[in-house]
Amino acid sequence: MKSYFIFLFSAFLFFSCNSSKKDTTTFYGAENKLFNYVGRMDFSDKYAPRFWAPGVYIQANFTGSFCEVVLNDEGFLKEATEHNYVEVVIDSLPVRRIHLTGKTNKIIVARNLKKGKHTITICKTTETKIGYLEFIGIRVEKLLPFKKKKRRIEFIGDSMTCGNGMENDSIQCGERHWFDQHCAYISYGPSLARRLNADWMLTSVSGYGMSRSCCNNDKTIPEIYDYTDLSQCKIKWDKSNYRPDLISICLGQNDGKQKKEIFVSSYLKFLKKVRRENPKTMILILDSPMAKESFKPYLDSMLTEVFNRFKDDNTYLYFYKRRYGNGCVGHPDKVEHELMTEELYAFLNSKIK
Repeated sequence: MKSYFIFLFSAFLFFSCNSSKKDTTTFYGAENKLFNYVGRMDFSDKYAPRFWAPGVYIQANFTGSFCEVVLNDEGFLKEATEHNYVEVVIDSLPVRRIHLTGKTNKIIVARNLKKGKHTITICKTTETKIGYLEFIGIRVEKLLPFKKKKRRIEFIGDSMTCGNGMENDSIQCGERHWFDQHCAYISYGPSLARRLNADWMLTSVSGYGMSRSCCNNDKTIPEIYDYTDLSQCKIKWDKSNYRPDLISICLGQNDGKQKKEIFVSSYLKFLKKVRRENPKTMILILDSPMAKESFKPYLDSMLTEVFNRFKDDNTYLYFYKRRYGNGCVGHPDKVEHELMTEELYAFLNSKIK
């Protein structure tokens, strides 16, 4: 009888100890309406929404101490060597930059968080040409409703807007792959949007211009503007999903020196299209922050002519006060993107009440 009670007591301890370790998390699939999606995304498959552009992000509020994110990476699906990076931010914790390593990536991004509500942001930090990502979902204790921001900004541009060549803390310029220093999340656009408490969308591809592109690219920004998959242009983008309050355009670096009228007429045509589609939106025309002294006066003169001929009361022109080019291949580095953000923030504060 004594041994019988010892057995029962042991069994009780075994099940008690194991029950305390019971998994209390739940997997929430991408189709859940509590997720906040921002940017050019293809929702043809609601269980695996697909996105190409840099800076596209997914947000959610949740409770619990644990969080796991599940993403698919096209690079592995097509057996390519170019694999995406994402940046994950939880609450005010440091940004985590994560290089994806497989076709399906189950990434534990948090353990032992404090009790209470948490906010996660998952951002594609590499650009269109690296391939698409598919968001599958997250595993947390409980998903909570998310309140969207009131302000929206769209940043149209090239490699600088993508965040190309700015992050070389872990991998130096020239090492490994060309995209290893990409960092869209902390580039000037998203950084400025966060300062203004606004959502952001990057419509940008490295090497692309307004009237012509460099580096063997056969398309321009006006040609890809209507698409979700920015470089392949097979999926139309439904612009009703994102109506910006401000549109910033930073193009001209890749157009180079050419006949002024070609660039000016192309720019004006694009501006008129943007204005037709966004009649009340503020438009900001920027020159190139990495333009050399031999090119900047020429570019600024062309942009000034565009601005003067457009004659729009809600369009503004801003030229950067200095050149930024301490990053990889002459691009602005991380510190310079912060300085660019400060310049634009000060200018917009003088224009926006």
